[in-house]
Amino acid sequence: MLDAQELRYIFGNLPPIHEVHTRMRNDLLHLAHNWTEDSGIGEIIYRYSCDLERAYPPFINFFENMKEMIQKISAERPRFHAFLKIAQNKPECGRQSFQELLIRPVQRLPSMSLLINDILKHTDRTMPDHAALEQALDKIKSVMTFINDDKRKTEAKLKLFEIHNDIETCPPNLVASHRMYLSKVDVTELSDTCSGRGDTLTLFLFNDVLEICKKKSKYNSIKSPSRANLHTIKSIKSYKHIEMMNISNIKRIVDIRETEDCHSVFALIIRSNQELKERLFTFTLTSEETNKSDFLRLLCRTVANVVCRNDVVSVFFCLHIAMIAL
Repeated sequence: MLDAQELRYIFGNLPPIHEVHTRMRNDLLHLAHNWTEDSGIGEIIYRYSCDLERAYPPFINFFENMKEMIQKISAERPRFHAFLKIAQNKPECGRQSFQELLIRPVQRLPSMSLLINDILKHTDRTMPDHAALEQALDKIKSVMTFINDDKRKTEAKLKLFEIHNDIETCPPNLVASHRMYLSKVDVTELSDTCSGRGDTLTLFLFNDVLEICKKKSKYNSIKSPSRANLHTIKSIKSYKHIEMMNISNIKRIVDIRETEDCHSVFALIIRSNQELKERLFTFTLTSEETNKSDFLRLLCRTVANVVCRNDVVSVFFCLHIAMIAL
């Protein structure tokens, strides 16, 4: 029902988690069978914390993708769907679906944190295990923080690949190990410097570059879609690359004053080391859901980080006093 690649994708990251918990369980069972007043649970949990930190991220980082794959396979293969339904009714599954069972490892560490906290409440402060339990609780919380941070970084990397693959003639060096996706906005160009007056553009903001793309029409040139190859249709990209700009080249960010005839307009004054003159890019946001102030503040902070300026407050102040009317 599943091929080798699908099996690895769904179950491949579970064995390391199972292995570390099995070793921890065996140590706890041995402790329970040889219990004394000086026995300590906290030391055992603390001992395995580094193993937990290594075992969990590969599974958690791709959990949502794994769920999507299972749903897709279940929808496409009736035999696999029927197998899951039959298995769900078995006593050992506790009437839980496959997806509900797979989320248990994601919930395991928070459950351990709650359990250690409860044990602490019933452990006298004079007991040797009290300090060890506190250390174990802090370490488990630290592991969860590390896993959450690692998950966010992984999602940002996946988003980077997704953006790169959706941009026609995108520079290969957009994908870099240090680069992180921050935000995107859809705009219309009001100047004639970047692409052309009236062009619909998308600005992808990363931690060190601004990728400027032209939005492509949803309609393609295939005259007879019914005859078109499915791969050809899927390979059509949503954007066309115009310019990948270093954030350090943004010299000024101008927030245009809001008037009855002028809404959501801002400008960027650009000059690289190779350019003799500054360029003025003027845009208006096309979506009312995008908050101009929030985006400009994020852009301002990003510029400050790249050029190593600590006076972020001053950057914001400069942003607000640079308001002009069209």
